[in-house]
Amino acid sequence: MKLLLAIDGSYNADLALDSILASDFPPDSSIHAIAVAEPMHKHLDLAAFGIGKMAEAAQKSLEADLQVLLDETLAKLRAKFGDSNATAALMRGNPFDKILEAAKSTSCDLLVVGSHGTGDASGPGVGHNAQSLASKAPCSVKIVTDLSVETLEKGTPEKPAVARRFLIAVNESDNSRMVLDLFSSRPWPADSSFQVISVVPDIKRANRSRFFQAKDIAETEAKEHTAQTATAEAMVNAATTKLKECFPQAQITGHVLVGSPRNLILQVAQDWPADVIVMGAHDHKGMFGDIAGSTASAVVMYARCSVLLVRPKG
Repeated sequence: MKLLLAIDGSYNADLALDSILASDFPPDSSIHAIAVAEPMHKHLDLAAFGIGKMAEAAQKSLEADLQVLLDETLAKLRAKFGDSNATAALMRGNPFDKILEAAKSTSCDLLVVGSHGTGDASGPGVGHNAQSLASKAPCSVKIVTDLSVETLEKGTPEKPAVARRFLIAVNESDNSRMVLDLFSSRPWPADSSFQVISVVPDIKRANRSRFFQAKDIAETEAKEHTAQTATAEAMVNAATTKLKECFPQAQITGHVLVGSPRNLILQVAQDWPADVIVMGAHDHKGMFGDIAGSTASAVVMYARCSVLLVRPKG
C-alpha cells in the first residue's frame, strides 16, 4: 500500500501523522511525506523600502523550518515503515497543486491530510485545500481532524486517541463497494467497533402537490421506496457478514435508516460518537461521468471526526 502524507506544522497535520503512526498497514507498505513552501508574492521582489528582501528572508526561514519538520517526520516514519519504505521531499508552489501533483506522480493508494492547514481558520468545516483534495485527488483520501464537542469546548487535547470506532456508510455506488475491500485488506485494532449504515431517502411527496394527484404516482413511489429499502438491507447484511468474517472479535452492527443521507450520517457519527467516517468518495454518476458526490462533500465539510473517502486510484 502506497501512502502520501502532507504536513505543514499545523495541529491537524500533526494529527494526520499521529494517525498513521498509530495505524497498522499491510506488510511492505511505503509512505512519502511532503511539505509545501508557498512562495511569497512575486510583486514584493520589486517593492520599495526593502520589503522584497524581507520577503526573501522570510521565505528562506519558512523553507528551513519545513525542512526541519520533514526531517523529524521522516525519522518517525522510518522507525515504523523501515528506512527504504519512507521518503520525504520539500516542494515549492501552491499547496493544493503540489499535493495533487505528488498524489499523481507517486500513484499513491491513500492521501492523508489534516482538515485545517496553517493558513486556515479553525472550527467546524474543513479548510479549502482539504476540501478540494477530497474532491479532486486521484486516490482515496483521509482527512484527519479533531472537532469533537469536548475539543471545541475545552481546547486542544494533549494527545489524540487511536481511532477504534468506524462508521461505514454504504450505498450502491462503485466506490462504496470498495470500502469493504479496504477493510478486509488492512489490519485494524482488535477492539475496533464497526457500525454499518445505509440511508434510504424518504418517499417523495410530489403526489401531495395539487399538480400531481394521480394515484399511480404514489403507488410507484411506494414501490420504489420498498425496493430501495430491500436493497439497502441486503447491502448492510452483506457488509456486516463480511466484517464479522474478517474481524470475529470486533463489535459490529448494521442499520438501515430513512431520511437525508448526509444529515443522518453526520448525526449518527456525532451521537455514537465515531472516530472515523468511511464512505465512497462519490455517491452517484452525473451526465458527464463521475462527479464529487454531494453527500460525501457535505460529510467532509461538516463532520466532527476524521473522514476517509474511498476511490480507486487513477
